[in-house]
Amino acid sequence: MYKTLRWIRVGVALVTLLLFILAFTFVGRGLEGILTIARFQFIPALVSFLSGGAFIFVFFLLLTLLFGRVYCSLFCPLGIMQDGVSKVASWFKSKKGKRFRYSRPHTVLRVVVCILSFAVLAIFGARFFAWIDPYSNFGKIATQLIDPVFIGINNLLAKIFPAAIFHRSYSVVVWGSFTFGAAFCLLVVAMSAFRGRLYCNTICPVGTLLGYISKISLFKLAIDKSECIKCNACINVCKSECIDVATGEVDESRCVVCLNCTTVCKKHGLRFVRRSSLKGDSNTAAEESKKPVNQGRREAIGAIAGLGAVMVARGVQGNRAGDPQREISGIIPPGGVSLEHLKNHCTACQACVEACPNRIISPAFGEYGAANLMLPVIHYKKQFCGFNCNICSNVCPNGALKPLSVEEKRKVQIGRVEFIAKNCIVFKHKTDCGACDEHCPTKAITMKEWNGRPGLYYPTVNPDMCIGCGGCEYVCPEMPKAMVIRPLSVHGEAIPPKEDKQEKVEISDFGF
Repeated sequence: MYKTLRWIRVGVALVTLLLFILAFTFVGRGLEGILTIARFQFIPALVSFLSGGAFIFVFFLLLTLLFGRVYCSLFCPLGIMQDGVSKVASWFKSKKGKRFRYSRPHTVLRVVVCILSFAVLAIFGARFFAWIDPYSNFGKIATQLIDPVFIGINNLLAKIFPAAIFHRSYSVVVWGSFTFGAAFCLLVVAMSAFRGRLYCNTICPVGTLLGYISKISLFKLAIDKSECIKCNACINVCKSECIDVATGEVDESRCVVCLNCTTVCKKHGLRFVRRSSLKGDSNTAAEESKKPVNQGRREAIGAIAGLGAVMVARGVQGNRAGDPQREISGIIPPGGVSLEHLKNHCTACQACVEACPNRIISPAFGEYGAANLMLPVIHYKKQFCGFNCNICSNVCPNGALKPLSVEEKRKVQIGRVEFIAKNCIVFKHKTDCGACDEHCPTKAITMKEWNGRPGLYYPTVNPDMCIGCGGCEYVCPEMPKAMVIRPLSVHGEAIPPKEDKQEKVEISDFGF
């Protein structure tokens, strides 16, 4: 039975990893709804708990209370990536080098990192937590490292088969985000290649939190000491290094329920059992009695209480008044509401960066200030924001970009146009242009005849009607640009264009 369960676990994990790779690379860009899988992650569900993410968050919490850290093996893409790296690394090791061993838990390090991480999340919002969140960091790895490789392979094939494969353009490289993604990837790869799930059980705050909650899970893996012959077969395959055969214990706070140990034990000495049934096992009960009374229960309750404190603090933070307008040099994507809202909810997973069809969203590198690195920001160097496009606001798993319908998005003012007359081709070269007027979807730009120069028209702007889509800035042929979108740190609502009145005309029966 355990072999079947293990293969099911491996199958689900591989499907999860594949879906996340598709979601964060151009390969899956045409698959409608693929990025909704990003919502099925613990931290996004926690961050968006007060704005619609309750079901997913409660699901993961109940799953942990039932079976322990199943989430880490089935749904966490970074955890699954570590398993893959560990497996590939084993191909290059000697038979002895492939074996894992039991190691004592790094309790102090785990607890300190976990407490600091969730304290930062509660006090400062999600923007600093983004540096350590497993899901968000996998998004950075996929977007900054894996996607360019896929695009490179695609473009190489496009040269060989130009009639069958289209050439793909690369997104704007932000070296700060790329460097962080590469450094984090190297760290995780090194740790998992030599020590399996070491990152999950030392640094990852989600793993630590779920580990302590799993101490009161309904079911747990336990060693039947009457069957165990201390052959160490289970230890050799335990990538969490949490099985201590000498004492006959499995550290459930580190166990990710991969079931590797259950499939190699020839005596069937490792079983998934109901926790309450351990009280009747004299061997196990004797060992349990050596522990401080209700230690596991206290640790789990403490973890849940800490999680509750984070949620309460987030709720208070989310309900307070927004900051006044601040000077920023980057444009907040539609649905971002304000810089304050964005930095409190965004974990910089870069789902919106990958989803944007015009590739105008990139990780910030100073546009919002030094404290808000890698939050999404819009630039109009290579394209502009489509008037009928609302994709970015509907793929965000954290509620950092609130979902907008196309009609709502058409009214959101993410910036305001500024006309710099001295840069305009009409004033500089006394010639016609009008490209900005043609590309303005809200009629915020209109052409007016130049007094004294019959037939020559220059643009005039109404910033209150502008939504900041960047169409005018992008198409402006002059450098520096005559039309520039100035970002807003708090989004507004643009005045809708006036509808042209049509007079009813009476016509004859024939119409001519």
